[in-house]
Amino acid sequence: MAVQWNIENGAWVSHEEAPALVHGIALIRPSFANICLYGHDGSLILQIGAVHHVLAETGAVQTGAVPTGAPADAGIAIKCSRVALSLGFRREIAVKSAHGSALFTHQYWIGSHPDFFKLLADKSASADWRALSARTWSAGVSSAQLRESWAR
Repeated sequence: MAVQWNIENGAWVSHEEAPALVHGIALIRPSFANICLYGHDGSLILQIGAVHHVLAETGAVQTGAVPTGAPADAGIAIKCSRVALSLGFRREIAVKSAHGSALFTHQYWIGSHPDFFKLLADKSASADWRALSARTWSAGVSSAQLRESWAR
């Protein structure tokens, strides 16, 4: 199944057939804000619900509307850590500004499936990965190529 993402409100529409080119990856759950990481006009954007966080090559972020080419503000950190006293069965994802204020946090149970949040935190820590993903995802990549690169 493929989804068409609506960047204005963070909603989606499902499709049986995947398009030839895709621009990002999403996590959609009924009890949680939809999350999408996608390329748009050469920028890598993390969208949580209707809020956009533009990840720059340097790790900078601009929060709010989809960018129009303006430079991003300084500093964002996406961290995934184990929750204390959970015996390692719960994690927390945190998106924080350069000043340490939380832009988004969520605790979740670790399942047997690939951990989307852990992959997001690990991959977004690399400036090279952010720059490459921003360029290639903006142009569009095949869904198979995106799945393969995300799994590595």
